[in-house]
Amino acid sequence: MNEQLAKFNDNLEMVLAAYNGGEGRIGRLAASESSASFWDPKIYFALSPETRDYVPMVLAAAWLFMHPDRYNLNFPKIDGAPGHVILQRQASLSELAICLGQTGEMRNGWFRTLRNLNPQMDPQAEQPMGARVELPEELQDVYAKSCTQGQWVELAADLHSATLPSPPAQIARAADPSPRHYKVRRGDTLSAVARKYSCDDMHVLAKANHLRAPEYALKPGQELKLSGCGRE
Repeated sequence: MNEQLAKFNDNLEMVLAAYNGGEGRIGRLAASESSASFWDPKIYFALSPETRDYVPMVLAAAWLFMHPDRYNLNFPKIDGAPGHVILQRQASLSELAICLGQTGEMRNGWFRTLRNLNPQMDPQAEQPMGARVELPEELQDVYAKSCTQGQWVELAADLHSATLPSPPAQIARAADPSPRHYKVRRGDTLSAVARKYSCDDMHVLAKANHLRAPEYALKPGQELKLSGCGRE
């Protein structure tokens, strides 16, 4: 975010547009205007409907969070103190999410938190003993209690190694008429394609198609392999 703020002269709207609509595309639009503004009709209407909706939505959400008293809102207090553990045995982030359990209103447990705090790690790949894993401080004791030995470690390992049986090819084709590839259209972003096809992780999709961070640049007509997507 800091890099993009510097690139777009601290113009938050343009930074959010670049995050959603692609840094390269927004950069080219900004270069054509001496004082680029997201709200300039020449820029605004050159963006996809998704990006035009995304920017004001994020700004509104941030404003509400910063000024809850004005709108009779009460946001939950979250203990975000950072912490880490040194793995006492090899484990994937997926396994850790199982043995760490669930808390409060977190329907999906800690998986997203672990993935976001450790972006350099493949969530399904086994990390070696001695590896450092970033997590909320409150989970350090939970890790020592539930993730070094015992039934939850065994359950996590069993679930991690489990594989679904593959149906016969004819049945698989009949049950899944959705395309396994997607042809990129003008204005598409990788995040939008990932959401449309229920992809588990945008980074897996990027890796399968040899797209490089941070731009994940797409070209109209390019064919994407829908790897790790629910609607393959």
